[in-house]
Amino acid sequence: MFNSLFHLEISIWEKIARAALVYLILLFALRLAGKRELSQLNVTDFVLLLILSNAVQNGIIGQDSTISGAFIGVGTLITINYGASLAIQRNSYIRRILVGTSSVIIKDGQLDIRALRRERMSHEDIEMAIAEVGARSISDVERCLLEPDGRLAITLKDEQLPLRKLQAISLQLDELKIAISNLHR
Repeated sequence: MFNSLFHLEISIWEKIARAALVYLILLFALRLAGKRELSQLNVTDFVLLLILSNAVQNGIIGQDSTISGAFIGVGTLITINYGASLAIQRNSYIRRILVGTSSVIIKDGQLDIRALRRERMSHEDIEMAIAEVGARSISDVERCLLEPDGRLAITLKDEQLPLRKLQAISLQLDELKIAISNLHR
């Protein structure tokens, strides 16, 4: 009765090889998908991930539905992921291959149209992002990087700091002046 829960129908090494191969194929496919795709999951992306997980399940476990087989698959995936994260942390070449590098989208207030197309971003994506940090136009931006995780890192030109920030700094200076004058009393 319990034998069917634990008796493997395929070898342990085949199980490990299947899990490793599926991990590498998915890693490659997601790297090809691009940085923005990973950061902005919409409904269709979520559905795709669900279907992908179901499709690769059979590739990992085959016809085996034992608990032992599941643990071997899970253990293999966790071990490979742990090894990959260590390699990424310790080796810049591997980090570039597995994670990627930042892409310059705006430099000195100039939008790089080729980078925008390469990353499959729209002009509207950039305009919305820079508006969120208080800039009025692309010319207000010193630099905008698309990070490997899909986030936009935006640096405003010094003269374009949002008024809110300047007001906050002014308020802090006033508070410091009061605190200093209270110390002298």
